[in-house]
Amino acid sequence: MPVADYSEDHVWDFAAIVRGTERQARRAVLRHSIRVPKETKIEVLEVYCTQCRRPYEDVVGEPCVAAESNEHLRGGPIGERKKRTHNHNCELLGCDQGPEVAAG
Repeated sequence: MPVADYSEDHVWDFAAIVRGTERQARRAVLRHSIRVPKETKIEVLEVYCTQCRRPYEDVVGEPCVAAESNEHLRGGPIGERKKRTHNHNCELLGCDQGPEVAAG
């Protein structure tokens, strides 16, 4: 069963770091965007497909599986899924929350 509005072509997104000024930071919080000068070099941390949420290296040259199904985004059948664990260790991480608060 096809998922609506997904294509077999991957849609690439980039996770990046952009250094900015205090003014740009205020705008980013307010408008969820910033303007950077043309020819600004931006460091890319990760390239992934917006549709299937998989890294470029894992799926380049393959059709996007999101066009057919979104099963790859699920944790598996209910009852067979691995239980979530809270491996939060306040002592190790140096946080000021108690373990009962940090776990959730």
